[in-house]
Amino acid sequence: MAPSATPDPFGRNGHRDGLDPPGDVFIVGAPRSGTTWLQTVLAQHPGFVSVPETHLFVLLGEAERLYTKYPQGIGPAAVIDRADFDQWLSEPWQRLRTQLLAARPGTTRVLEKTPMHALHMDLIRRLVPGARLVVLVRDPRDTVNSLLDAGSGWGSPWAPRVVENAIARYRRAVESALASMHAADTLLVRYEELCSGPQAWGELLSFLELVGWSLPDLGASPRELSIGLVMRLREGRLTPTTLEVPTGFSFHSRAGRHRQLSGFERRYVEYACRDLMDRLGYDGSRSRLGWPDRIHLQARRVPRVVRALWSRARG
Repeated sequence: MAPSATPDPFGRNGHRDGLDPPGDVFIVGAPRSGTTWLQTVLAQHPGFVSVPETHLFVLLGEAERLYTKYPQGIGPAAVIDRADFDQWLSEPWQRLRTQLLAARPGTTRVLEKTPMHALHMDLIRRLVPGARLVVLVRDPRDTVNSLLDAGSGWGSPWAPRVVENAIARYRRAVESALASMHAADTLLVRYEELCSGPQAWGELLSFLELVGWSLPDLGASPRELSIGLVMRLREGRLTPTTLEVPTGFSFHSRAGRHRQLSGFERRYVEYACRDLMDRLGYDGSRSRLGWPDRIHLQARRVPRVVRALWSRARG
């Protein structure tokens, strides 16, 4: 079913006071939520320079974790104070930003998309002054199905292959993003609404201060849209000499047949994500797991438990 009207997570009908001038834009959300498509649409704007996923703040987040891990008196915090540490953390992004803007003369803002930066939104806003964070969400049934589809093919190195792991991936990203939203610098948008046409993009374009810009073809796949982006990078100093096709932006096209959730998988997604579906405004049946589904769920866990025990026994 089509989602209902977008809920305002701030309770203020989308109004935001006290915004600083907009800076670099970070698109976050669960993998397979349409983040690549949104990136490649927005990256057509002449003021943006954009590249494939950097995962930079995943790396910086690990450094942050290690900084706070040790007891007082040992570890990095014993030799460098917080202000100096934050300055050190911000340098990789500033270096990357300078290089990217130089690669595409005339651009003033970087558009970055790494879905799992949803886990590091507070770090981004601390290290990148004026950052705008766009949280893209999609119906969990479609997102989980797309994750499983990727896991059975082109995305096998990283995508989950069982519904339980796909749900965990979805919930972790979305829950973290919702917990880290600030009214001043964050906007939540839904994939399904953006797909409905240009009329649904008003709030997003206003939030990013892109009012008056004519959107490109929204029906094009990320792969088709990203061809132009790669060609622009080739014209600058960041020449991807090994990139013959724009695989850095999109590893596949929309063509071809794709898997569909089984009845059990669909019921399990609706059962496990019912709270997030309500919060995000997604309609749908609220499935309950009967005893056949519960037996099926337990039976699916047996092989994994046996493999884990066998691996542990063999050292």
